[in-house]
Amino acid sequence: MSIILLPHHCQAQAVINEFMATPTDRGLHWEGDIPSLGSGIAWTSLEFDDSEWPGGMTPLGFGYSGLATTVQMVNLTPSVYLRTIFTVSETTALRTDLLRLQVDFDDGFIAYLNGVEIARKALGKPGGFIFFDQPAYMEHQAGSPMTFLISNAMNYLKAGDNVLAIQVHNRSSSNPDLKIHALLDISTAPSVSMVHAASIWKYHIGLTEPSGGIPKQGGFDSDWKLTWTRLDYDAEGWPIGRGGFGYGDNDDTTVLNISGSAASIYTRIIFDVSEELLAANSPLSLFADYDDGFAAYLNGVEVARRNLGTPGVLVGFDQMATSSREAGEPEVIPLGNAASLLTPGKNILAVQGHNFGLNSTDFSLKMDLMAGDVWLAKKDQFWSYYIGMREPAGSSPPIETDFSDWVEILNSSAAPINLAGWSLTDDRTEKDKFVFPDISLDPGQVVVVLASGLKDATGTSDYLHAGFELSGDGEYLGLYNNASPRQAVDEIFPAYPPQSKFHSYARLSPSGPFRYTDIPSPGNPAILGNTYETILPSPEFSLAHGIYATSQTLILSCAAAGAEIRYTTDGSEPTWTHGKRYEGPLQLTKNTVLRTRSLLEGHIPSKVATRTYLFTLMTSGLVEIPDRDFVVMIGYVNQNPTTLVGPMTNAYPTELVSGSALGQTFVAPQPFNRIGSSNPTWFTTTASFRLSLYDKPEGTRLATRVIVNAVDNATNYIEFPVQPAGSYYLEISEVSGGQVGWWGESSDIYPLGAPYRRFVPSPGSFEALSAIPAISVVSDWGRNLFEPFGTLAINGGSYASGKWEPVGLDDSNHIIMHGRAYERPISVEYIPPAPEGGFQVDCGMRPGRSDVWRPGLRRTDGPWLGVAEKLTFRFYFRGDYGPKELEYPLFPDNPVQRFDVLAIRSGNDTDYKNPFVKEQFTFRMLKNCGQVAPHCRTVNIFINGEFKNYYSLTERLDEAFFQEHFGSANSWDVIRSQVPLTFQPTLELAHGDYAAWDDLFMFLKGRNLADYSLYQEAVKKVDVTGFIDYLLVNLYSANQDWPWNNWTAARERVPDGRFRFFEWDSDISFLKSPGVTTRSIDKLEGESNHIPVLYRALKASPEFKLLFADRIQKHFF
Repeated sequence: MSIILLPHHCQAQAVINEFMATPTDRGLHWEGDIPSLGSGIAWTSLEFDDSEWPGGMTPLGFGYSGLATTVQMVNLTPSVYLRTIFTVSETTALRTDLLRLQVDFDDGFIAYLNGVEIARKALGKPGGFIFFDQPAYMEHQAGSPMTFLISNAMNYLKAGDNVLAIQVHNRSSSNPDLKIHALLDISTAPSVSMVHAASIWKYHIGLTEPSGGIPKQGGFDSDWKLTWTRLDYDAEGWPIGRGGFGYGDNDDTTVLNISGSAASIYTRIIFDVSEELLAANSPLSLFADYDDGFAAYLNGVEVARRNLGTPGVLVGFDQMATSSREAGEPEVIPLGNAASLLTPGKNILAVQGHNFGLNSTDFSLKMDLMAGDVWLAKKDQFWSYYIGMREPAGSSPPIETDFSDWVEILNSSAAPINLAGWSLTDDRTEKDKFVFPDISLDPGQVVVVLASGLKDATGTSDYLHAGFELSGDGEYLGLYNNASPRQAVDEIFPAYPPQSKFHSYARLSPSGPFRYTDIPSPGNPAILGNTYETILPSPEFSLAHGIYATSQTLILSCAAAGAEIRYTTDGSEPTWTHGKRYEGPLQLTKNTVLRTRSLLEGHIPSKVATRTYLFTLMTSGLVEIPDRDFVVMIGYVNQNPTTLVGPMTNAYPTELVSGSALGQTFVAPQPFNRIGSSNPTWFTTTASFRLSLYDKPEGTRLATRVIVNAVDNATNYIEFPVQPAGSYYLEISEVSGGQVGWWGESSDIYPLGAPYRRFVPSPGSFEALSAIPAISVVSDWGRNLFEPFGTLAINGGSYASGKWEPVGLDDSNHIIMHGRAYERPISVEYIPPAPEGGFQVDCGMRPGRSDVWRPGLRRTDGPWLGVAEKLTFRFYFRGDYGPKELEYPLFPDNPVQRFDVLAIRSGNDTDYKNPFVKEQFTFRMLKNCGQVAPHCRTVNIFINGEFKNYYSLTERLDEAFFQEHFGSANSWDVIRSQVPLTFQPTLELAHGDYAAWDDLFMFLKGRNLADYSLYQEAVKKVDVTGFIDYLLVNLYSANQDWPWNNWTAARERVPDGRFRFFEWDSDISFLKSPGVTTRSIDKLEGESNHIPVLYRALKASPEFKLLFADRIQKHFF
């Protein structure tokens, strides 16, 4: 029996008409092979409302001459979206001619005609969804338009209005140019021009997704600029000092010697304004004493500027003042009426000061603000400041912009309603969580409130913001009037049901029940799509996931009467048209990943439920095997086209398998674990190719390896789990750069030495498989995991000098990319050795590893045995996929049981035969010193039921890690070392900003901490005891990739917060080379990066030296 919840109407004036909880700006909904984002009408559709978008002609972009429309996007976003509507006659719509699309672009684009993709370049394979924050895969200079011919115009056009929509993406948000110009016509007689040079396009700067939901913030580029100037900006991490900032003139209160280090200083002061002062209509005046230039802002609005170029143009942190000025006498600048710039209560004055030269001998910034004869802000008060060694955090849009929950209120009466003082809440005991301003609704009119959790509207002026969010699991929602006490006008009590990420919950009529709808329409109550009564419950499993020694019987069931259960075993999601219908108990005899879903007409399908069942199979263990090379003779092949040139003398018979592969069946007389040649001769020393082992022609690929730039007389082979004696098939494919072949030998098997012990995947017993936990990753192969659209996909390209590079505009490599745009939804299960327990959770997965390693990584099927094949990734727990965090006692010695991200670490120098333990050991050493370090444990990784390798499951050093381990509810600065491909160390800001970090090193600059008072100041900025313990662990372990790299520093953003240093990526420790006599401390004495600089500054203090000795005594004796 089902219970239908009806809203409770106390008065028939205004009603909660529609709302949406848990919308997703990353969740894709697939209809067949076509993905769409979030909910609502897609921006590529004719029905999409683009009335708020600005308009202009193409060419559109920046950095090129001859543009019709210039947009400001640099350092803001890589993308811009365009739409133009055109009309065609019925005759044209029925033509079967070719459509011609001509596009001049920089760097990548996708074009859609009436919602159907018709062309794409530099943005991956056709059909893949590209997020707003995703850059183009390679650079392409505009200037030579490309022509795309689309067959049969009648399949794309319709009589009347049509829409051509194009999304354009730059190679990066910092690239200096972008361009798009597109023309659409039928060029055959009679020719028809549909989109031409004079067409008007509406465009959206890609600071957020153009459709799919309502962003919590933003929508227009001006909303994002200079967030540090606004009252709601988080400047908690900025240092505090009395006004009068500068150096060199002996008249500055807070001395900041930025000479040679920074061109600018940013300052903020918050002050109160009374209603009486504003009512007095007093004039505002800014008293500015500066050397050399400044820009001043009141409540985010620029009010004054000197020597910094054109007003309203963004001033970069490294921009120099355009001319010099000596400070000494303030300039009085009238700003206008106070009531036009200030509001009752809190206000903010923000000023950025810039020097005329980086090495200038002086600098000053002193500001006073007066309204009439009342001082509002004075230079001798305490200001927050930020040294401009880089842009303040938040000066560009945050990339991770979520869609907001929202509630639509409808005036269902026949008369206007004024909502002033009414309230909206999700808590019956707190009725005034959100109070409406003075807003009137005419009959049938609606107002939308964003349940964004933001109490102030901070970027989306079109909506009101409530200071709470809606629960996707269901909760109370009520609308109250302004009576005293407040009375419920409309409420859903006790709670609305669980919500969908792709549907809203809307009334069928103003007084009717709620139903789910697949076309959410905030602000437009006339639109109502297909409706559904409930969300079905997921199927239930009679058998827990786990590791089993014998076959098992599984029964599926669903609590919803009449529901059909469908399932898949390949990782894909079952739908009405995909997967098998469950007819009865399933017999499980081998590794099985089962994904199930309940379906019933008129109801929203259930969430997909996933379980993994592992049986005795390939696992990790120490086994004794003979080390053998199995040599198989094949012919050699040419590059273009790949053709058989052999067979060679004494070679086995060869056959051409396909246009790009050559194969040979052979018999292995005994078990083997390598195949190749111990002494091959390569006909060209630059040849590259793929070598693959199959159980039979067109059978299952057991192992594969790409061999790059093969060298004459080098040993090249595939290494894989031990295979039994029997018949096999060897294939050469993907040959480039020359010809490839092996010489024949008289014997098939070459013993290369005595048997030895190696850590390898091998057929193991049930006990071996269940010795350590298993992690099972399950998801759709081509959409979420691998080629063409998955998070670990590599499409095309080539490996030049061992590093992947694109060859053409259709090539892409997700492994080398960073950010949420490459995160994909997966199911992950933790399966402990015990017969029951663990967890299953839906989360996101994306690649890991540093930029140094990523270009050399390769995609192979089967076990990931080599260092380059053993891919690294991370699990992100977000509301877009499932729970916002994982709650589970994952590490036995860890008091923390909540995680928002987990790293699956391979070890840069550890393949399947070299256990990954050194990093774990250094973590434990630091914890034994009394410091905080990541917890980790070794696990076996399975992807869609296939064993890959063992990994280290590790906590990741992000803000949530520090909050959990230090019992903090505050935000944190998290700064990491970063080594790009140039091997020049840089910094990566993971959370917070650089204000306190730059202040620390600016403080150390030119100061001798032998002075006890200065040392005490340093101790307030750095956890010195923890820093020493951190140094000792790395010195003792002889960490070879440190201190220039592989460190994380974090600081709680509170006034007395101190930087602490944390161990990470220390697998290159305890090495034989450079030798036990090498003095690791020499790096601290000689290198110029941050940790050595900090160490040498502190070492000047006798107190530090004594403390260093004390910590050695404590830990070593």
